Amino acid sequence: MAAAGLGIEAEPAEVNYREIEAFLRQAGPALLRLPEMGDECVLALLGGRRRSLLVLGPDLMVYLVCAPQIRAAVWGSIEAPLRRNVWGVLDAAGMGDASERKRERIQAAHMLEQFGAVSVADI
Repeated sequence: MAAAGLGIEAEPAEVNYREIEAFLRQAGPALLRLPEMGDECVLALLGGRRRSLLVLGPDLMVYLVCAPQIRAAVWGSIEAPLRRNVWGVLDAAGMGDASERKRERIQAAHMLEQFGAVSVADI
């Protein structure tokens, strides 16, 4: 694990879909594995605010990143098939002209219903 290479101790966490954004806001300082980005990719999470997270970039600068972007990096491959399905269902139901914000809210509610209790281990 990346922490061992840095000479620090780290414990893996298991977080379910419903709680991931709250976990991210409270987890810092932490190293977060991002499996979507490759086996050795980690994010240095410094802390959180409401829906934003403070992260340390590779240039050692601190950045404010939206929590949903980090959630997507952790859950992206799990969400992708269902995300495509939701867009198709909305189009078939005649909601293809709904605002993008409304479609995203519907999609988020559907994802929460489908994945609420599913966990990702070792993040």
